[in-house]
Amino acid sequence: MRKTIAIIATAMLALAGCSSSGDDGGATTTAEPQAAPSEQAETPAQETEEPPVKPTPTPTPEAHPTNAADRISAFGESYAWNTGVEVTVSPLRAFEPGEYASFEDAPAYIAYDVTILNNSEDVFDAATYYATLLSGGREGSQVFDTDQGVDYPTAQVLPGQSVTFTDAWGVQDPADITLSIAPSFDYMEWHWQGGL
Repeated sequence: MRKTIAIIATAMLALAGCSSSGDDGGATTTAEPQAAPSEQAETPAQETEEPPVKPTPTPTPEAHPTNAADRISAFGESYAWNTGVEVTVSPLRAFEPGEYASFEDAPAYIAYDVTILNNSEDVFDAATYYATLLSGGREGSQVFDTDQGVDYPTAQVLPGQSVTFTDAWGVQDPADITLSIAPSFDYMEWHWQGGL
């Protein structure tokens, strides 16, 4: 019986020794309980808050007179949109379509030069230029005559550059002309009035 008790005691000691020794040379490690995230001390950030930066307003093509009576110039004058794009229309002159011109019959024909100056910060696509004409209560019909340099512009106008081209129209009454121009479809039209 003593032998049985001795064997049991030895076995228990052996088991106790195995549980306390590990691969780390017999040292036992006990995990320290981790503090919950809410219990951890927070280090206040030493950041200085700067006031919010107000964005620089981008000029819009529409930010000019909206009343049609205030949007009229005489032929020979210029108008600049707040984007920096400026259009100058020369005085009117009589025009005779050439043999190979594309045009409709009309009582008279007029022409003028258009100069688009790009004072904006972006490249201006002159192909977006748009014009309509009213004469004697009737819409004018545009003339295209490449032999005389009458055609739509297609240039890419860099900031600080300009392009000049000629427009011609068949009109009802050359003494009564209202020309409406927008440098692009997203611009409000400006009007030039006058006659020969």
